[in-house]
Amino acid sequence: MPYKDKEKAKETRSKPENKARHNAYLKEYNSRPKVIARKKVYSSRPEIKVKKKEDNLKPEVKARTKEITNTLKIKVFSHYSKTISNSDIPICACCGYTDLRLLSMDHIESRQKIHLEDKK
Repeated sequence: MPYKDKEKAKETRSKPENKARHNAYLKEYNSRPKVIARKKVYSSRPEIKVKKKEDNLKPEVKARTKEITNTLKIKVFSHYSKTISNSDIPICACCGYTDLRLLSMDHIESRQKIHLEDKK
């Protein structure tokens, strides 16, 4: 039911039960093959690809992406270094190296994997 008062309409849309119902409808609608095909055709157009690429190159988007990536990297490395060397901070089990810029997954685990492969 449309409201003449924009504030009342916004308040109604923001209620949890209405949001849940709307999200369920969108999920069902977006999973239809016709809609999926339409989105695929639209997103494959060259001008849309360029626009998406330009949007991803904006400084604020790059900064947010870098922040998310670093957070995830710290979380993953902390987990693996805890299982390997019982340390909360990301650290190499072999050499004790702690600089996140040069740590990689196989830097933390590589020597242990080599020893496991030798035993087989």
